[in-house]
Amino acid sequence: MVAAGALSSQAQNVFSQNVVGYVQQVFTNGIFYMVSNPLDDGTNRVADVLPAAKNGTSVQLFDSVGGGYIGANFGFAGWSTNIAIPPGVGFFLKFGGAAGTLTTNTFLGNVVVAIGNTGTNTLVPGFGLYGNLIPYADSVTNTTTVNLGPFVQNGDSVQKWDVVNQTFIGYNFGFSGWAGGVVPTLGVGEGFFYNNNHAAKPWTQTLPAQ
Repeated sequence: MVAAGALSSQAQNVFSQNVVGYVQQVFTNGIFYMVSNPLDDGTNRVADVLPAAKNGTSVQLFDSVGGGYIGANFGFAGWSTNIAIPPGVGFFLKFGGAAGTLTTNTFLGNVVVAIGNTGTNTLVPGFGLYGNLIPYADSVTNTTTVNLGPFVQNGDSVQKWDVVNQTFIGYNFGFSGWAGGVVPTLGVGEGFFYNNNHAAKPWTQTLPAQ
């Protein structure tokens, strides 16, 4: 797999009551997306996370230790391996089926962080492929939602995916802040690469009490 993946679903609706619900995303078959599992269903196995998978669907998780990818493919016999994809982990996704047609996938489960609590996703040294622990859609600098900004340091970077052009868009952070003043935003169910040029550090997100 080349370095390609994507966020951006063509349509996205989030439905929830308290911390239980579902997230729907619409994908174009035959192209790469970089996504994350927004909800916890208990096991988070790929067969449950991607119930809309059809022949030719592929998933690839990034191995931050080895630098390669761990793949699973869906065929007529089902998934080649039923790997787990918990919330907070980003992955590359390409749906099989007739190229250019659409597939709607429904993610089911609970928000992994309980109401009034804080969850932590560790940003490992070097490249890692992540997603929000809590299904927020906001700027990384918003400390009440995504809350990534306080942990970004000089030399770190974020790479998002441009689904239209099938290429990465980079956001670099230096002593003067985000390059060009352009601050990345993250969406519900979006995966992204984070390059941490420092020691491992926590990325915390809080689900406010209602």
